[in-house]
Amino acid sequence: MHVSVRPSVCLSVHSKTGLVSVDKAGSAELRDIATSLGRAGVQYETLSAPTLRSRYPCLSFDDSFGAVFDPTAGILRADKCLAAFQVQYDRSENAYRCLRI
Repeated sequence: MHVSVRPSVCLSVHSKTGLVSVDKAGSAELRDIATSLGRAGVQYETLSAPTLRSRYPCLSFDDSFGAVFDPTAGILRADKCLAAFQVQYDRSENAYRCLRI
């Protein structure tokens, strides 16, 4: 059964903040992040050290660093996720069951 939730509840669950992952330029971690984002269809940006310095002047990186910027990343608010789940639970006539394993 599909249960829809009011858009106001859905919008408040996720706060889009963006995420900058910083590591040594060309590192396996940055490559993995970029690969994962690309496979998921997320448009991301690869940042060089000079771009990092100009975009984030309060941080200091030498030329050996690089970054991947994901503009879609954000924070999931646990309280709002729980509230959305509770709304779905109430609307589904208690279709969810807790199982002991």
